[in-house]
Amino acid sequence: MSYVPYKVTEDEWFWKGPETAYRDSDTTNGATDSFYPTPILLHSGNPVMVRPLKTFAKYRSGSRFKTYISKTGYKAIELTFSGPVLNRSWLYYLTDACTTDGNYRASVIASGEETTSIRLTTTRTIAVDSMIGIVGTITGATTEYTITDNDVSSGTYVDVTVSPAFPAGANTKTFTITKHKHVFINTATPSNPPKSFQLLHYHPNDKSGGGETVYELITGCIITNYEETGDADSNECEGTWTVQAARIVTGTVLAPAATYKPVYPKVDYANFADVAVTWTKNLTSINGIAKGYTFKFETDKRLAKGGNSYWPYYAKAPTEVNPSVKVSWEAWETDSYDQSQEDPHTAYIKAFTLKNGRNVLTDYFEVAFTTAFQEMEDDPEWIDGNLVETHEFSMNPHETGTFTITEMNDIDYLRYEAGT
Repeated sequence: MSYVPYKVTEDEWFWKGPETAYRDSDTTNGATDSFYPTPILLHSGNPVMVRPLKTFAKYRSGSRFKTYISKTGYKAIELTFSGPVLNRSWLYYLTDACTTDGNYRASVIASGEETTSIRLTTTRTIAVDSMIGIVGTITGATTEYTITDNDVSSGTYVDVTVSPAFPAGANTKTFTITKHKHVFINTATPSNPPKSFQLLHYHPNDKSGGGETVYELITGCIITNYEETGDADSNECEGTWTVQAARIVTGTVLAPAATYKPVYPKVDYANFADVAVTWTKNLTSINGIAKGYTFKFETDKRLAKGGNSYWPYYAKAPTEVNPSVKVSWEAWETDSYDQSQEDPHTAYIKAFTLKNGRNVLTDYFEVAFTTAFQEMEDDPEWIDGNLVETHEFSMNPHETGTFTITEMNDIDYLRYEAGT
């Protein structure tokens, strides 16, 4: 037999971005382009498959059978990537903006030996103390130094303080950032068109010569929605990305071929066991424990056709953005219920933070509302004999506050905001 099946265990996906402009190129990728593994763990239990499908108009005239069929275009390309969470780098393509405070990456120590001060080179505006917690090492050593504060950046530099102090002989050595803080900016006016990226699909076939192997480049990809869930029973955190794309063209084999093997991080994917919730009203803590959560960032981004193209021609920025966190809450007092019945027009300063931290200082994901609207969903339940309520937190339009998403890890800015 000269033909063989495709195997789901060999199916692989990669991405690169952002595109310089939306659908800036519908030609194939370069063999040496930098591609990354997807931000969720893909395996044989959650495969993704897509092929470009044409649409046809079919007519009858003077016959019981169809007498005319005409090509009208292509079906919309929509993909769902769902699985264990590795990182949230695609949030950049959902929120349209991200600042990685460590994108200068390295600077030479020139301020003297045995000092806790260093001047870092940067072309970016850095706010006071926004770099706290960023970690780095110096040449030839493994000791980690943590930034404890920083001044406002001035021109091409920013002055920071580190702990512990640099050792004797550190002068002229390089301080390299190893842990990066990525802050996703949620502005009232999103980018138009929204940021986009490309996907490369590699689906090998064992037929001799590789003539049936699939290399597909999917261009003009936008993220329309993200949902992440976690629960105490399974200790798992699952993420689901909804992707819309403009066109599928022939991809080019990456060189070397070993590049096709995704290099996933050595750390485990996110677990619910690492989750902590902080919930206060007017600085007073609400007592209880989180049993599960659902984080959603929903938009109405979409693709549209125009001109003479059979494919979607451009991406439309969202007119609606709905971030929210829903938490299953084992209540230890009545305050959580009482708060859900309060008038949102009154400023109660309900602050809510959910933090998933494999390391609470250097490897974490955090969603935070400084002033939230809180709503209790339906009646509470008895679970294992304990009272469990479900509360949803979203932005309160009647109070001045912020909603921020922060991720800190060892991935530098190139994967989060390259090209900005």
